[in-house]
Amino acid sequence: MNIEIIIIAIILAALFLLIFSIVALWKKAPQDKALVVTGLKKRVISGGGGIVVPVLERTDRISLENMKIAVRTQGALTEQGVDIIVDGVAVLKVKSDKESILAAVEQFNTGNESKTIAVIEDISKDVLEGKLREIISKLTVEEIYKDREKFASQVQDIMVA
Repeated sequence: MNIEIIIIAIILAALFLLIFSIVALWKKAPQDKALVVTGLKKRVISGGGGIVVPVLERTDRISLENMKIAVRTQGALTEQGVDIIVDGVAVLKVKSDKESILAAVEQFNTGNESKTIAVIEDISKDVLEGKLREIISKLTVEEIYKDREKFASQVQDIMVA
């Protein structure tokens, strides 16, 4: 009788330890975030969960949310050499596919999700302002002011490229 109780206690303890281990190793990522797991195997967890081995694997979190960036060019010169100021807003995000997430983590990761977002916004703002200056330099004041569709189209074309 005592041996049966000991065996049942050992089985219950092993089962409890197994469940506790799985819960401790399980990492979740909501739909608007992605976990990049590196170490044993490079993989992306987004909108779900997966087991991560703490000593052998590392996780980095990155946001997949839209980021709104205000863009302002001061001192931009048109084709005619006229100094103008242009304000704009850009919305960008990290694409949800595995390759885009891995590239974003590789290029921008700081180890802290909020700092990573700040780095993405800062670098993107610099690039967008430079591209906006490039567009302005190829247009006249009249083209920018009167033909806003052409201006918007050129902005769209150069930002997507």
